[in-house]
Amino acid sequence: MSSTAPRFAPEIANKGRWHVWLSGQIPANAQGNLIQGSTVEKAKAIIQNTEVILKEAGSGLDRDVKVVVYVKDAGVMPEFASAYDPAFPHRPARSMVEVSKLPDGVDIQVDFIVVATWVTLET
Repeated sequence: MSSTAPRFAPEIANKGRWHVWLSGQIPANAQGNLIQGSTVEKAKAIIQNTEVILKEAGSGLDRDVKVVVYVKDAGVMPEFASAYDPAFPHRPARSMVEVSKLPDGVDIQVDFIVVATWVTLET
């Protein structure tokens, strides 16, 4: 386990293929304590943790191709986007799904599909 990013769901890095799948990312600090605060603060924590995990897996945020955001209130989309958009200027596909309940009492959870760095991206 990383000392700088909590792991609530294991990422899967399959180097025989081309992707890193990162699921169930919730707003928490390195000790695994949930972040309390605004949607912006929670989104930033998720993004920072994801960046650390992807680096350890040999990839990065710039290679993200799909994000699924689960929220208890879809009205937080503008707040979430204000933290998310600067971190993903390449604008990967993104879906937001409103749900009635999430694990550990959180109100936001994110899944990422990222192209591995050992794959050449066409420009």
